[in-house]
Amino acid sequence: MAPFYLLVADDHIDIGKLLQLTVRMVYKDQVHLRIALTVPDLKDYLVSTKYRPDVLLLDYHLQPLPEKAPNVLRWMQSQDHLQGLPVVVWSSLPDGPEADQCRQLGAQRYVTKMDAMSDMVQFVKSLVEDRVSNESF
Repeated sequence: MAPFYLLVADDHIDIGKLLQLTVRMVYKDQVHLRIALTVPDLKDYLVSTKYRPDVLLLDYHLQPLPEKAPNVLRWMQSQDHLQGLPVVVWSSLPDGPEADQCRQLGAQRYVTKMDAMSDMVQFVKSLVEDRVSNESF
């Protein structure tokens, strides 16, 4: 498998560390994970990086408050170089109007955050394997 780049935008560092642990456990060094804790960090990374992420995992609520995924998705639509970047929004909110809005703004998936490690492993595998096999989210 070619190197896979996963960008995570989540303001909870513990979530990021759990994702890092999961990625290392499952994929060793084949998947590279970057974490942006704030919207400005995320935008800086997306504008300046020479490596386009394969998937963006975007928390619905981000710092600085009241930033939310729809605001980020709207900004991404205005950036030509980000067109076609797969975005998965995840949240503690259940699937509902927020999820519908994110999908309308270009998110491929909306996922409710999981608590169990086994669920996290399956989720990470789905992010990588769906993208690698070019299946739609």
